[in-house]
Parts: sequence; C-alpha cells; structure tokens
Amino acid sequence: MKSIFNLRSLVAAGIVLGATALGSVQSAEAGGYGYDNYGHGGYSYQPQYTWKTITTYTTVRKPYYDTITKYDHCGYAYQEQILRYEVVQVPVVKKIKVYY
Repeated sequence: MKSIFNLRSLVAAGIVLGATALGSVQSAEAGGYGYDNYGHGGYSYQPQYTWKTITTYTTVRKPYYDTITKYDHCGYAYQEQILRYEVVQVPVVKKIKVYY
C-alpha cells in the first residue's frame, strides 16, 4: 500500500524548504536597499562629527580677608581686616565638535 507521504517526496520537500529558508535568511538585512528601518527611501543621515572633551583654564580673582596691625596717632597698636584678592587658575571642562 502506498502512503501519501513516502520517503522520496518527504526528502524532496525538506530540501526545497531548507533551500528556501537559507536563501531568505541570506538576503535579509536591516535597512538594506537604500531604505532605513522605518521604510523611508534613501539612506539615513549620519553625523559627520564627534564630541571631544578638553580642559581649559581661566583666571579668577578670589577675595579673602587679611588681618594687619596698624598704629594710631598715640602709638597704640590695633588690628584691622582688609579685603585682598588672590589670582587663581580654575580648570574648565568643555565639549567641542570635531569634524571628520
């Protein structure tokens, strides 16, 4: 008695299905053929720059109080606070665009 699924037709169907599956996997690629992932035509724009972090220094006048000794007209000593400024270099971190 012949069965509907004999060995020869089963092997032939497996070969055809396997070749079809392999062929479709090899040709599938995301965003291929000039289309982006949303189905729009043309290639998506890629930025032509990158960001680089640099450190620069700026000059800042920092105020502070200094105590000095002064003498009045009778020769008595007294202390007085005066405001002075110190000049310091402060690091500043910046991000800049570097074009290719």
